[in-house]
Amino acid sequence: MKQIIRLTAALFLASIFAVSCSKKDVVKPVPAPTVKDLLTAKTWQMEEVTDNHGTPVVTYKRGAADNEEDYSLVRQSFKADGTITYVDQFGDAGTNGTYELLENNTKIRLGMTGSSLSVVAESLSVSATRFSYRLVDQDGYVQFTFSPVQ
Repeated sequence: MKQIIRLTAALFLASIFAVSCSKKDVVKPVPAPTVKDLLTAKTWQMEEVTDNHGTPVVTYKRGAADNEEDYSLVRQSFKADGTITYVDQFGDAGTNGTYELLENNTKIRLGMTGSSLSVVAESLSVSATRFSYRLVDQDGYVQFTFSPVQ
C-alpha cells in the first residue's frame, strides 16, 4: 500500500513538473513596430522648424518666446488608411490630408484630397518620441520636427 501511495505521489509531482515546463510558457518575441505603426500611434505636435538655406536657423521652437513663426497650434494625426486629420498653424481643423510612405520609408508624400497640392518630403525619421522630415528645394531645406502631444 505504501508503494502505491509513493508511486502516486511521484507521478503527481512528475505531472506538475511536466505541466510547468510545457511549451505554452514559451513567450514569442513581439515584432518591432513598423514606421507606419509608429506614425499612426500618436497625434503629433510641432516641436521645431529649422530653415537651412546656408546657415541653419531655428524659426520655431515649442515653448520659445522669440519664434519667427507660430506653429504652436499645429497637430497631425496619421491614420492607417493613408489619411491625415490636422490642425494648422491658424487653428483651422481639417480631415482632407493624405500621406504615403515612399522609398523604403525614407520619404513621405503629403497632400490634400481633391487638390493637386502634394509634396514629397525627404529624410523621414519616425520613432516613438520623435517624427521629422525635410522639404528640400534647390537652395537647401526646411526641417520639421514633431513630438507626441502630451
